[in-house]
Amino acid sequence: MAGRSDLAAGRALMCGFYLNELLLRLLARGDPHELLYDRYVGTSTSSRVRHCATDYERILRRFEKNLLSEIGYGATFDVDADNGTPIDPAGRYVFQPERGALRASGQPAVRYPGKP
Repeated sequence: MAGRSDLAAGRALMCGFYLNELLLRLLARGDPHELLYDRYVGTSTSSRVRHCATDYERILRRFEKNLLSEIGYGATFDVDADNGTPIDPAGRYVFQPERGALRASGQPAVRYPGKP
């Protein structure tokens, strides 16, 4: 098929393999995830991924986040995990994977602003 420019190659091909591996390993066979499939198609056919632009890592991380949310393991970034109140844009937070965003107290090693 010489001359076909729409075929993935190099890093783009590896990104496609990675997306497929995630889905094969994390989803049960026959388990419907229409929204996730739409995101998969959008990600895998994105010209940015196919042509390996510099933001391919950001695109893949967004897909991973959507995948985890779809299968029930998504993190919540809009409320304080301790009390359920909305994140204060002026506040500082730490992130604990098993809990979520928590208002920073003391001097933790890494603190994140409430406003991205």
